[in-house]
Order: sequence, then structure tokens, then C-alpha cells
Amino acid sequence: MPQPGFTMDRAKSYDERVRKHIPGYEVIHTLSDVLFSLELPENASLLAVGAGTCTELIQWGLKHPRWTFLATDTAPAMLTLAEEKLKAAAVRQSIFRELTRRASGSVKLKR
Repeated sequence: MPQPGFTMDRAKSYDERVRKHIPGYEVIHTLSDVLFSLELPENASLLAVGAGTCTELIQWGLKHPRWTFLATDTAPAMLTLAEEKLKAAAVRQSIFRELTRRASGSVKLKR
């Protein structure tokens, strides 16, 4: 019987699959960045519910180094992959000083 939810295999293919299922996926995040940039202060704190692999948070963090994020997802595999992506991000140290997994299933991204 297949495992329900996001297994690690499904999480690893998520970034590719989501772009096939949601036309304009990148445009949605670009538009969100523009709107947030206009409305939020330079040192904004954002909560990302259903953060997935944190792709957009990394992109936003590159453009807005004073923003901080709290990312949560119900799928532990997605959070594991998000942690790996954050560690691999070249700007990790300038954006995210602390990354901890909480028992509640969220990842705290803090300057």
C-alpha cells in the first residue's frame, strides 16, 4: 500500500511537479514579492504556512536580507528538504543565522 502524504521521493520532485500543475507559479511568487516590498517594513517578519521546500523564501531572503521567516509545513519530508536547500544557499549565513526544527513541525528561520 502506498504511503499517504509527502514521502521524501515526492518532496524531492515537488519543485519540478508544482510548476507543471500551476501555470505561472514563479509569477505568483514574483508578484507576492513586489506587493510585500511595497507594504512591509525593511525588517519584516513573515509566517509561511505550507512553506514546502522554501524556494520562494530563499528568493525573497536574497532580495530582502533584513526580513525573517518562520516556515511551517505538515510534511516532515518537505521541511527536511527545505533545510537542505537553505544549507546549500550561498547566502545562507547572511540571511538565516539560526535554523531550528521545532517539535510542532515548523522550521524557524531567524537572523
